[in-house]
Amino acid sequence: MAVRTGEEFLEGLRDGREVWLEGERVDDVTTHPKTARMAATLAGIYDLQHRPENHDRMTFKSPTSGKPVALSYLVPETQEDLMRRRGAMEIVAQSCHGMLGRTPDYVNIQVTASRQLAHLYGLKDQRHADNLRNYHEYVRERDLCLTHAFGHPQVNRSLTLAELPDEYTAVGVVDRTSEGVIVRGAKLLATLAPFSDEIFAPVYRPLRPDMEEDRKYCIGFAVPVA
Repeated sequence: MAVRTGEEFLEGLRDGREVWLEGERVDDVTTHPKTARMAATLAGIYDLQHRPENHDRMTFKSPTSGKPVALSYLVPETQEDLMRRRGAMEIVAQSCHGMLGRTPDYVNIQVTASRQLAHLYGLKDQRHADNLRNYHEYVRERDLCLTHAFGHPQVNRSLTLAELPDEYTAVGVVDRTSEGVIVRGAKLLATLAPFSDEIFAPVYRPLRPDMEEDRKYCIGFAVPVA
């Protein structure tokens, strides 16, 4: 898939996702009176990529598929690359007068930055580097909308995560199986979740080095919203 249209983005939100607002379930975020305008605004941002005057300024040729993909996924190698990416972000910012802090490109940039440093994540286990590269390609080729989730529940800031009464208050690894990692706990501040395709939940806050009890919290992953 190349860059999505606004209608393709909206159709992706009609997937049975579970969204609750003021004690009631929102059946369709694209039509509910309190969420429809945000969905429409985001759809308009996706449509910006298809305008003839913007297309070359907001996309680049995918290194794997050859199709046009969002510039927010460009791994910059030169000053020109950075300026191109900045230009695409400026178009998005101008479209909403700089008042929308959660646009589809804001987590894309985080994923791209992680992809750029994948070799560091793989210093002790090459699979970690491979996972980052593969995920970057996965979201780039599908033009997904992501939200972050990075805050821990603020139970007691005087204690470390491992010292809390429930050691899985924050997300931590419970087990590892042949199919993947099992986690338990909470991450907060997934602010664009009602309108996102996936939730990107990396490690944001520093953990204590060489502390065995902190190792379970050193986990990053992404999950579909629905």
